[in-house]
Amino acid sequence: MKALDLPQYKEIYEFVIDRFSALFKTSIERSKALIKKYFMDRLIILVDKLAHYPEYQKALLDFILEENLDLNKQFNDDSVIVTYIRLLCKSHEQSDHDRILYLLQNFKYPLDECIKVCAEYKVKEPWAYLETKRGGYPKALELHHQILEDTIQDYSRTQDASLLNKLDEHIMAIYSILELCHDSNQKVIFDY
Repeated sequence: MKALDLPQYKEIYEFVIDRFSALFKTSIERSKALIKKYFMDRLIILVDKLAHYPEYQKALLDFILEENLDLNKQFNDDSVIVTYIRLLCKSHEQSDHDRILYLLQNFKYPLDECIKVCAEYKVKEPWAYLETKRGGYPKALELHHQILEDTIQDYSRTQDASLLNKLDEHIMAIYSILELCHDSNQKVIFDY
């Protein structure tokens, strides 16, 4: 019999889970250590317990991803992936938007729901990726065109050489999408 199978330990265990948001408020790092040691099998419950605290919920989901845990194995429910993408979309950090692309390229998710979330928050790169995946090539082209315009404006304002690589990436994406349009006989009308 494991210690956690004893009634008094189960009560303590449930008590901690019920008050997990308070633990996260005191120390995110200590909370992560507790999760790693005792609660890896209760991640879905912990994510749910933090629903009223989006910044902590995001921190927990970041931790799960950083621990190289497969989100699809951890959570049978697609809503957790959508929640995570929504939390990342709300952020204005490029690293969070890059993380969305990583999730989209490496995990299963409900395509239409994720498109709605990315469109709602106007997070263009993941949105363009999803539109391409769905076969919405005209919308994907439009989004990549907008990203190109934004990047050119940023470059002319800052002269940041790293933006040149971003320009190159989006030009290549546009070229690839145009090839897909051609192969699928989709017509693209440019009204720029």
